[in-house]
Amino acid sequence: MALLWVFVVVLSTLYGAMVVAFIVGLLRIPRENGIPTRQPIPISVIVPIRNEEHNLDGLLSSLAAQDYPKDFLEVIMVNDHSTDSSSDRVNSWRPEMDNLLMVGLPHGTTGKKNAMAVGVERAKYDFIVLTDADCSHPKSWLEAMAQGFDTEETKMVIGPVMIKYGTNFFQRMQTLEHASLQAATFGGCGLGIPFMAGSANLAFHRERVGFNREMLNPAHPSGDDVFLLHGAKRQGRGAIGCVHSPQALVNTKPAEGLTEFLFQRARWASKAPLYRDVVAILVALTVLIFNLMLLFLVVSLFFIHGAPLALATAFSVKTLVDFPLLWIYLKRYGKTSLLWVFIPLQLLYPFYIALAFALSGMAPVRWKQDSA
Repeated sequence: MALLWVFVVVLSTLYGAMVVAFIVGLLRIPRENGIPTRQPIPISVIVPIRNEEHNLDGLLSSLAAQDYPKDFLEVIMVNDHSTDSSSDRVNSWRPEMDNLLMVGLPHGTTGKKNAMAVGVERAKYDFIVLTDADCSHPKSWLEAMAQGFDTEETKMVIGPVMIKYGTNFFQRMQTLEHASLQAATFGGCGLGIPFMAGSANLAFHRERVGFNREMLNPAHPSGDDVFLLHGAKRQGRGAIGCVHSPQALVNTKPAEGLTEFLFQRARWASKAPLYRDVVAILVALTVLIFNLMLLFLVVSLFFIHGAPLALATAFSVKTLVDFPLLWIYLKRYGKTSLLWVFIPLQLLYPFYIALAFALSGMAPVRWKQDSA
């Protein structure tokens, strides 16, 4: 019994301290990131695509509407051997976007990482902004991301991403769960220890980062964004910042069902064993072990005396630190109404983490219909 309480107290303290640190990091990020750019910086937007015919009109419409000088902007769509009408959809936008370019991957080359690398290598400008085909962007997106490069030392800028949701309870749960990842992402960045990023909204300077394909860890199909961030950190020079602002918020689509959601998260988890970044490893292990402990305590309710009190203690710690972290993050985007599903998510989260972890070794790690 004493050993159980030592275990609970130690893990709860570690988890609580980590989340409190993220809260401090969030509060350190100013409301307005950087200063308005006096002179626009030239930007190349890179979008890998594969069979995205249903998403491209929405994407290109939001890119065409950007409040950014067209003379300082190019949009490169990198086509990974699409078998639908993606090429035709992109070509139909060329009369409205004379800065739109489509590049195809060579025969025998496939996958999102190769598509991203080809786009970066073909880009005319050193300032690269990455996004995904199923995303939509506010008109202020590129201007806000450009302001993140407020010094000549800045080599990478992490931007916010939110899952679209309606009245559907499952979609709201997805959005809040994803928001918890984003809150940790920006909390770490505010502390000066960025450890996570998303390719739906990520910008970097090609030369300052020292970009090469190996930074994407091409041997593993998943995790282009995180491996790129970790590779940039290992360069040891330059700063990595973030733009924590509604003006930079990119919206992406939710998973359509529970199975798709679980296997998506399992694919994300599958890259964790390949991390070389100490902060990312420690955060991932702390979250996983703490939630596995909660699951163990749930099972132990039936055969270990004192387990109910231990579970209540650990769950209370989790709730007391998770809620303010999410509230602070969501308040900046006017989405605090999502916290109505906070308690259901808290109750389900340990089960979801354990299941995603178990599935991570079985999930097909591929991009779209790519079998690589």
